[in-house]
Amino acid sequence: MHAAANPHRAGIGAELAAGAEGALETMPFLVVAGLIAFAPMGEAMSGIGILAAFVSAILAGLWTLGLADRRGLVAGPSLGLALMIGAALQTLVQRQMLGPAEIGTALALGMALTLASGLLMAVVAVAGIGRLAPLMPYPVLSGLRNGTALLLILEQAHAAMGMEGAHDHGFHLADIHPGAMVVAVVTVLAMFVRLRPLRAVPPILRALVAGMVVHHVLALLPGGEAWMGPLMPLSRPQPVLLHDLGAGFAALARLPAGVLSEVLLPTLLSMVFLGLLETVASASALHSETGQRGSGRRDLLAVALANLTGGAVGALPAAGSLEETVVVAHAPLRQARRTALLRCAVLLLLALLALPLLSRLPAAVLAGIIIATALEVSDIRALRQMLFAARAGRSHRVEGIGNLLIVLTVAATAAVFGLVIAVLAGALLALLVFVADMAEGPVRRRYVNPIGRSRTRRGDHETSLLLREGWAIEVIELQGALFFGSTDQVAGAIEAALAGGARYIVLDLHRVHRMDLSGARGLLDCCARAWQGGTWVVFAGARPGVPAWDYLRDRGLDVQLPDGRGIATLEDAIENAEARLLADRLGSLTDPVLDGESALASLGIPAAARPALLGHTAEVSFAAGDTFIHAGDTSRTLFILLQGRVEVSLRLATGGDGERRAVRIATLAPGTLFGEMALLSEAPRSADLVAVGEVRCLQLDPAGLAALREGEADSAWYLLRAIAMQIELNLRLANAAIASYEE
Repeated sequence: MHAAANPHRAGIGAELAAGAEGALETMPFLVVAGLIAFAPMGEAMSGIGILAAFVSAILAGLWTLGLADRRGLVAGPSLGLALMIGAALQTLVQRQMLGPAEIGTALALGMALTLASGLLMAVVAVAGIGRLAPLMPYPVLSGLRNGTALLLILEQAHAAMGMEGAHDHGFHLADIHPGAMVVAVVTVLAMFVRLRPLRAVPPILRALVAGMVVHHVLALLPGGEAWMGPLMPLSRPQPVLLHDLGAGFAALARLPAGVLSEVLLPTLLSMVFLGLLETVASASALHSETGQRGSGRRDLLAVALANLTGGAVGALPAAGSLEETVVVAHAPLRQARRTALLRCAVLLLLALLALPLLSRLPAAVLAGIIIATALEVSDIRALRQMLFAARAGRSHRVEGIGNLLIVLTVAATAAVFGLVIAVLAGALLALLVFVADMAEGPVRRRYVNPIGRSRTRRGDHETSLLLREGWAIEVIELQGALFFGSTDQVAGAIEAALAGGARYIVLDLHRVHRMDLSGARGLLDCCARAWQGGTWVVFAGARPGVPAWDYLRDRGLDVQLPDGRGIATLEDAIENAEARLLADRLGSLTDPVLDGESALASLGIPAAARPALLGHTAEVSFAAGDTFIHAGDTSRTLFILLQGRVEVSLRLATGGDGERRAVRIATLAPGTLFGEMALLSEAPRSADLVAVGEVRCLQLDPAGLAALREGEADSAWYLLRAIAMQIELNLRLANAAIASYEE
């Protein structure tokens, strides 16, 4: 649909023009919806079907205007829903349970389906089930949209070629009228081509005028009448007496139970589902255009009430109209409401006056308008995006081809078997896509040698050992949902890690947002097999607030973990693995206790330079819990850690009240030096340093460094080289941490 109104126009005249323009643009849809719904009954019900479509548009417009949660939502007869009613009638006709003269029965069937769909949609609205509709994958929705467009084009192809009655006896070349094809092509082009002088003319008026002019010009040519197509096959709506309608409902009640279960019930459920999807899609489009947000319950309730009242008077079923909603969304709120009301009034006027005029309209003109509209509402852009993705990288190629197959499958199903089967096929594909996505990737990624990810900074010797042999440590990041179909992949990842030489495995649970009992037991079982084989497998994220750990704890499954196999954070888990690797290589899990000589040796300072350095340093001790350096201090002392550990932390704001909490950024182990930046740059301290247990350090102040430079230049140079190597190591570890975070 094209924009029906300039949002900056004001005044009752502009609003009336906008309402009239919107009604005119809606009219072809109403005509086609009315013809499609009762097409199996022949020309006798064409007028009744069109009138039923107009009444549906008026009632749906009034209900959504007064009740919808998002002002500007527009509802009306849905071509897809009309196709479903037509398909149900066609089935009954083919089974010889309904004849062309049984107008009352056909109308009763339409009323019953519309009423029942309205009732079920009301139940869905009240129950809040409508919020599940957006969960339908986009490729399925795109397939339904393209399938509907394809159905419309196929439905109008016979009329566009002037093949009167071709639905009844099949396709024959002799039935084609070339003049009708020319008229249809000109009409389609007039809808799309926007010439500058005609920019202000609504596209539908351009198409109507262009098609009518070409039709009559060609008809004036010698022999033109013979190769022009027919006019619209319309009959005036005949009054349906109450006893005819009563007889129709009685005939429906006598239908076999097989027809109810095989035809009417699937049609009804498909109508409710499709109406739900179309309404939610329209509300989503309105939210995208205007930012209005709502629960959607009132939107669905408004459409449900429109179907209940419409079904009671013989109107066609209604749903949210995506195209018209987007048009109205661009107008201001008050103007949009008045425009919608005026649109309903113009539709009422057209319902009274349009049928005699439509009987003079060439069928090819209306077919061209519908074909052009179908091309506009089709989701060709999505197909282009999926084709582009199919030519991209391998992972995107698989996704793009998969999505493209879903779109084509749903669209082809709609074209071959109808929208009823297409909706059911779409729901099944949505379920399969969901299961495939859940089962596809519980293992997000794996990486080895995660040195730099722990927050413990060790001495040069230990760090070099970890960098050299860190391939024995592997992190397996899990993601998504763990359930019965996905834990085999976790077991496979553990087996692959072991085959690659890993001996210390960390399972990161932080990205697992859901787990069921089968998934939990499967995860524990595959870890138990690794534990029995002597592999050190730990869980990272074993703390409250991590969904996977909460699930294990709430069901008492956490007790199945051996001691020390559940660790709160990933950094602590990697630190644990590093400590065990060092213990296996060096023979101890405890930190070394160094003297000054061995500490300087661990920093790479040669023996000849150590006495001078030791002569200008002093040993200091701190008790457990002492904060011996505060952020912002101006002290410039360098420390070399001999015994114990030192925690480096920052105080970060945790909320708007200004309260701050300490966040550990590193833990220093014996053999490391710290405070070097303050010594060299004279900058204030950037963090707090707290003693973890009893701590012993060597300290060097600026005066001692100056004395070294004057009297022991070589020793001072070796110290500065050790500081530079420490800074280089810190940067290397930071780069390793950053690289391990990247995909």
